[in-house]
Amino acid sequence: MNEPILQVNNLSISIDSPKGELPIIRGISFSVNRGEIVGIVGESGCGKSVTSLSIMGLLPMPPGRVKSGSILFQNLDLLQASENEMEKKRGNQLSMIFQEPMTSLNPVFCIGDQIDEVIMIHQKLPRKKARLMTLEMLKQVGIPDVQKVAKRYPHELSGGMRQRVMIAMSMSCRPQLLIADEPTTALDVTIQAQILELMRKLGEETGTAILFISHDLGVIAEMCQRVIIMYAGQIVEEGDVVSLFRNPKHPYTQGLLASIPQHHSKRGRLYSISGEVPQAGKLQQGCMFAPRCEHALPKCSVETPPLTRFNESHTGSCWLHTLEERRGLHGEGAAGSA
Repeated sequence: MNEPILQVNNLSISIDSPKGELPIIRGISFSVNRGEIVGIVGESGCGKSVTSLSIMGLLPMPPGRVKSGSILFQNLDLLQASENEMEKKRGNQLSMIFQEPMTSLNPVFCIGDQIDEVIMIHQKLPRKKARLMTLEMLKQVGIPDVQKVAKRYPHELSGGMRQRVMIAMSMSCRPQLLIADEPTTALDVTIQAQILELMRKLGEETGTAILFISHDLGVIAEMCQRVIIMYAGQIVEEGDVVSLFRNPKHPYTQGLLASIPQHHSKRGRLYSISGEVPQAGKLQQGCMFAPRCEHALPKCSVETPPLTRFNESHTGSCWLHTLEERRGLHGEGAAGSA
């Protein structure tokens, strides 16, 4: 369980645009262990999906450009792998559930044939056995009357049904790493719970590691062992779910958690983080969150904060939590924000 299956090291990615190269991912590093479920949280445009597409080798190059870093999957650097090597990994050992299934499902083939093909190619099974597996996977994701549904085309299914088909397809080969990009957004609460339980069970039974991308902190808290908080292409905080949710250190993480509706709260308005998310690729000195931070110090706008380790499994990048600033503030700003 403690053996990393995925290691992202100092990854920086830019995108070509009419305005020049725009930095999208800025030196991020993290790992995912076998059988572990790791969540990535952040606002739209923070780089979550670009990170996942880079791991899958699906980010177009160009306009994308890898400026530095490596992505090691089973000790193979996916950034240096050939297309033939990536084709052997994708759909088999590496799989991804996309947020919008219509971009992944072929409109001219019925969904049963599409899942059959994945199983036949990667598991080398004959069509009859592949179809039995296809029907079983469709049952597991909560689709009724699977014989009938397997013969339908993507446009004949609802958005929620298409998403369940994509989940069944992605999990059919029991991948070693499953990337789930907002996998339950289009599903109702009951089906969402079934899908989350199915993914959790897959990890427990087969050792599949899951990189779970979501904006829903409630789902992250329920599903993941560790969570990564991203902002403007950077990782600003990372830790085990219990430590990070109970004692968030970075002001951005604190703002995200404070914005969750509380049933017992007496306040009339929901909390919201002031300001706006910086435009993709914006160049800025210091901490990217400084213009929106209620606790910003003068140096936050000129110097990038170092990585601080709060305990064995909890790290973050914020000047408020360095020993130097704690002494300078006599414990006021840092202690108040922790």
